[in-house]
Parts: sequence; structure tokens; C-alpha cells
Amino acid sequence: MKTNTAYTYIDTPEALQGFADENANIDWMAFDTEFVGEKRYQTLLCLIQIATEHGNYVVDPLAIEELSPFLRILEDEKVLIITHAGENDYRLLQELFGTIPKNLFDTQIAAGFCGYRYPFSYSKLVEAETGNRIKKGYGVSDWQSRPIEPEQMSYALADILYLPGMYLSLKKKLDDAGRSNWVKQELQVWEDDAYYWKDPDKEVLNNNLMTRIRPRQQVFLMRVLRWRDDLAQKKNYSKEMVFSSKMLGQLVRAIPSGKKSLANNRRIPDSIVKRHGDLFENLYKEPATEEENEVLSRLPKGPSDNEEYELILDMLYLMVKYRCLREGISVQLVFPRGELNKMKSEPEYHSQLMNTTWRKEFLGAEVLEWIQERQRLEIGFGQGRIELSLR
Repeated sequence: MKTNTAYTYIDTPEALQGFADENANIDWMAFDTEFVGEKRYQTLLCLIQIATEHGNYVVDPLAIEELSPFLRILEDEKVLIITHAGENDYRLLQELFGTIPKNLFDTQIAAGFCGYRYPFSYSKLVEAETGNRIKKGYGVSDWQSRPIEPEQMSYALADILYLPGMYLSLKKKLDDAGRSNWVKQELQVWEDDAYYWKDPDKEVLNNNLMTRIRPRQQVFLMRVLRWRDDLAQKKNYSKEMVFSSKMLGQLVRAIPSGKKSLANNRRIPDSIVKRHGDLFENLYKEPATEEENEVLSRLPKGPSDNEEYELILDMLYLMVKYRCLREGISVQLVFPRGELNKMKSEPEYHSQLMNTTWRKEFLGAEVLEWIQERQRLEIGFGQGRIELSLR
């Protein structure tokens, strides 16, 4: 595996322990991962690329089952951990090993506080901050195959080589703007075990079909989603391999008329009906349980019918966006679009995100009060001015 970048390939427990010993007292570690999630229920971790003050390393997790020497460094509060868009890496490591990282710096998050839009790609940020161009094209490689091709290795190493330098350049910009502590606060949520908790009913509650169908069909769809998830987990298949999401709408609309209606639906393959038709029919016929009704009670209520409320909320969002544009910070960090949509669909929703100290400092107490008390907001028109105020 040849590449222009010097690195140490680690594929034995002894070599991994040697890496840990060599880096026992480091101040920082940059890392990235390569993984395969397609056609699998459990994402497969295939490669870990690491840079420290002692050099570059590539760890092969397919060859080493026990990764604790690396994970202990990741959890060491004295070591600064540098990533770009590291949330998915941390989620995977937490899911596989229960690892909770500490002392983080993420260049994608930091860039959003330095005038870049969020999210901003690694290759574009590298070019903007260092002037170097990265050749892409191997992001969806078969990282599971061995040996790793030289081009793949070059691609993988490029994802860590520029992280230390970008940390220094972005950190200086943050220090100059007085925003380093804002980034630290924003990243602290990744250091909290609660952040990685998964609601077992998340797929049910977030499915767009749910708010557009009748209660009995809602119960049926919930059962189908749970059945699909259970079977996918058991076989370690992707959920799409068990039953395509594209067919869910057809299935839900046809099931009230029974198995015969499924068989007559040209968009539902005959093989699906033969294999699962009886199951689907039974899932629809069974009365809802108390637990299922409780889950359905947590469904979003759908878009508000109050047009004035939505317009005021849009105006409030645009005010924040304008402030972000003037101050050189991404609105997607300050007021994510997902939070806006949540507020529209659930007028009573209380955003914990907006309670963070740095947002209070940036937006000010009055704007934050408008966001939290948005149902009491009204628009006033004066001579040459438009005002938002709480009634």
C-alpha cells in the first residue's frame, strides 16, 4: 500500500498497544474513520486514520477486535481531539464500544463560526484555509476489501493530514473574534452520553406518512416499521432490503381492503404479497394496544393552521439569519432549520437548544424571549418601521 505520505499501518493488537505507548503523553490527536453502512443494519467500521505529533497511523479494525488502546486516548480529557464533521464518527464509536469523547474541536463546526456556511465540506475548507486541493472520488469505496488500494489509502490519509493545520488557523480566527468558547460550548453536547440516546420510536414519529393517514393505518404503519426493523437487525440487512420505504405508502393505502387489494396493486411486487401478505393483513386487523396508542399520542400535530403564527415565525427566523449574515456566523448553527420546522409543527415546543449560553450572548435576551414566547408575538407597523413585540 504505497502513498506519498508516511504512515504506520496497525493491524495487530501488539502494534495498537505500541501506538498507544508511543502517544501516551500527546497534547492532540486528529482522526477520521471509513465505514460501510450500505446493505447492513449494523454499520461496519473499516478503517481509522490518526494523526498525532508523532506521525500518521492507519488502524485496521477488521483485523483488531479490541480497540481500547485507541479509545482510551479518545476519552482522555487532557488530549484535544480534532475532527471534521466528527459527529457520525462519534455516534458509531459510541454505538459499537460505548465510547464518549472528551475535549473536542471540530473544524466543520468551527468554520461555521468563522464566516463559512454550515455544513461546509472538508475538501472546500482545506482549499480555503490551506490552498491545497484534495482529490476526491473514493468516499464510497469498498473499505471492507483487503488489501487496501494505494489510491484508497491516499484518500483516507488526506482526511486527517490537514486537520492539525486547520485547527490552528481556525482557532486563531475564533480567538480574534472572541468565539472560541462558543465553539467549545457547542461541542460539549457531543461529550454527553444523553446525546447519543436513540428513541426506539424515532422512525415511527418522524415518518412523514404518519400525519396524513387515519389512526388505524397509523397503528398498522407503526407495526410494519417495527417488523422491518426487527427483521433487518436479525439478518443484519439494511431496512430497505427487507421492505422498501417507497412501497410503504402503497401498502398503507391498500391494506384496509385486505390481502386481495395488495395483490391487485401493481406497485407492490407479487413476491412481497406472497411472502408477507398474511402478516400484513393480521397486523392491520389487530386492535391497538395501550403502548401503541401512547406512541401515537407523541406524533407531531402537523403544520399549524395559523398562517399568521407561521409568518411571524418566518420573520423572526429571517431576522436571526440577517444578524448571522452581518456577524459572519452560520444561521444553521444559531437557529437550525429543523428547530424552525419543529416550532411550526408544534407551537408548544420548548427548544432546549435556545437555552445555550453562547446563543443568549449572540442573540440577546430579547430575541431569545421572542423565540420561546413566539405564540405571543405580533407585528406592528409604524411610520417607516416594522416592529416585533410580545402582546
